[in-house]
Amino acid sequence: MTRRFGSTRSRRTFLAGSTGFLALCAGCLDDGFDDASDPGTGGNDSDDQNGDSETDGGDGETDASGDADELVDDTYPYQHPDVPDSPGATLLLEADDADEWLEDRWEHGEPGDEVTAFVDETSFEDSLLVALEGEGSSLCYEMHLEDADLDGETLALEASVRDESADDESCAMQMTAVGLLVRATFDSDAERPTELSVEIVDDDGDRHEMRIGVDSATDTDE
Repeated sequence: MTRRFGSTRSRRTFLAGSTGFLALCAGCLDDGFDDASDPGTGGNDSDDQNGDSETDGGDGETDASGDADELVDDTYPYQHPDVPDSPGATLLLEADDADEWLEDRWEHGEPGDEVTAFVDETSFEDSLLVALEGEGSSLCYEMHLEDADLDGETLALEASVRDESADDESCAMQMTAVGLLVRATFDSDAERPTELSVEIVDDDGDRHEMRIGVDSATDTDE
């Protein structure tokens, strides 16, 4: 079978390359991706994830409990045709930031209802929303969250890009951006992180690391 997918004030974006960091710019999107949505049923569930993870039916959303009791992360996968030059992360701190991010990613079309609902359900008073993106060489590639941890004042995320096609599955060979929305929600008693640390393993097995300051923190390279 073949798979088919149909405010800058505080938003922080980093793209990591093997030799440095690149600024992310939104590109024009093909009409063929107007209906970007859940790329499939096993997109977020991984044996490498925390053992407490649970997948909610077929809507693509995963609820996972981190190692620390004060952190709960929810994820939702997505795709769009504006392939990034290098894996990257966008930190969304407010609802206005998230709305602008949606407009940037689906400039020529509309995001899937599930993606919009996931963003709308985010309470930015006690949560951070992070968009992780990488490159997939076919529509069967997806971004997976491998680990989420609150280490002191740093929210650390580890993710990877994988080919999720079955042995008998035919995939459209098309370069595409594979992404994952990560909503990190903290207990009321927990300290809000001041820094986001992200590691993404691309489809070639190369690791890309980046750090993004939260609120008044300064963006730094690793």
